[in-house]
Amino acid sequence: MNAPNTRNQHFWRDPALPFVELRRVADGHAVCYERHSHDTFSIGTVKDGYSTYWNRGKTHETQEGSVVILNPEDVHGCNPVKGADWCYDMLFVDPDWLLDLQIEIDADAAGKFAMFSDTLSHDPHLYGGLLDLADTLVNADIDILGKETALVSFFGDLHVRLNRRGVLDGTGGSGRSGRAGGSVHDRKMMRVGDYIQTHYAETISLDDLADLAGYSRSYLVRAFKKTFGMTPYAYLINCRVQRARHALRRGEKIVDVALETGFADQAHFQRMFKRLMATTPRQYARVQAA
Repeated sequence: MNAPNTRNQHFWRDPALPFVELRRVADGHAVCYERHSHDTFSIGTVKDGYSTYWNRGKTHETQEGSVVILNPEDVHGCNPVKGADWCYDMLFVDPDWLLDLQIEIDADAAGKFAMFSDTLSHDPHLYGGLLDLADTLVNADIDILGKETALVSFFGDLHVRLNRRGVLDGTGGSGRSGRAGGSVHDRKMMRVGDYIQTHYAETISLDDLADLAGYSRSYLVRAFKKTFGMTPYAYLINCRVQRARHALRRGEKIVDVALETGFADQAHFQRMFKRLMATTPRQYARVQAA
């Protein structure tokens, strides 16, 4: 099942494999993202050209052969280098599915999702394996069993080739708790982040969040950005867009999704969605049988 969205990019997804999604970009000159995060585990290959890749406070330059690794909720940004080509595949995987696999191969962190320490790899075996997996998923001649087998095989090997943060340093748990450590300051920011994720469709004021943390508004913004890599407002918009992404995949109408996820109107929703997803809601939602 393929879903061509524009001349240069398309999404693949299949209802029989709801835990995985593939984005293929043939020409990324105009595919620019603001910093954002995903509620999925994400891994991608740069197949041609160059891009800048920011994750966990560090900026890297990627090129053909690079593999980027993103834990759930990792705030990041990827953008093309001016004047250079950029062609890539990006795979998004439900962390619950991946956790089940981790448990099967004894790679979990005490029953919780084992985060990965690596953010970038140039392992040719990993790179080639991910290219082959993407080609397998979009191949209409390969049935669901073949595709699921390829997924299990690749991600089983991935846990051998990459360092797992939850296993190595004992943090384990979700991406939020894994990044934050155990200080009172960080726990308060986790509480604020959880509040935003729970009440994302409502009107949230900075005063509300400051009262929740027991900080002044200015200090809250600084502390939140230090913990999450983005402001509370940017985090809220990202939460709304990620919830909207799931709703669009379920086939809900764009106008309904816009209102249900807290956007003022459809136009505002489309602007924010494109800023973070580098595609319009309609392009993202359009899935056609091959």
